[in-house]
Amino acid sequence: MASGWNSIHKASGLAMIKLMKPVTRYTFSQKYRLKSSNDFQRVFNARVSTSDRYLVVYLLPNQCDYPRLGISVGRRMGNAVLRNRYKRTLREAFRLSRHEIPSGYDLVLVPRSNVSPQMEPYRQSLMRLTAILDRRWRKRKIES
Repeated sequence: MASGWNSIHKASGLAMIKLMKPVTRYTFSQKYRLKSSNDFQRVFNARVSTSDRYLVVYLLPNQCDYPRLGISVGRRMGNAVLRNRYKRTLREAFRLSRHEIPSGYDLVLVPRSNVSPQMEPYRQSLMRLTAILDRRWRKRKIES
């Protein structure tokens, strides 16, 4: 005899409705990326940033209802293999915490060179720093 939901469903002969939470998609499609150098330059020129031991985060409001990500890893961070590892780790941290980050902002992340690329510290740092910048930007908007 088979066990599990399917066997109970088949045995009862009733249509069962599964109550589930809305599915949260954790994809990182093209629309969530800053692509052009003009996009990066706009964010850097806004001069709204904060940092901690792991990251420097630059922020600028965008016209979208979702956050967009750009990553800048300089050559002083190491060879191409290491720089790509930093970028992959930061993209993954963003992808997993995108739903907890304030929407409507373009973000540029710059990793600090004194830290090895590990996802969980980057994820926590990203959420904390974006919350700080969101409050700072809202305060700036109210004052002007």
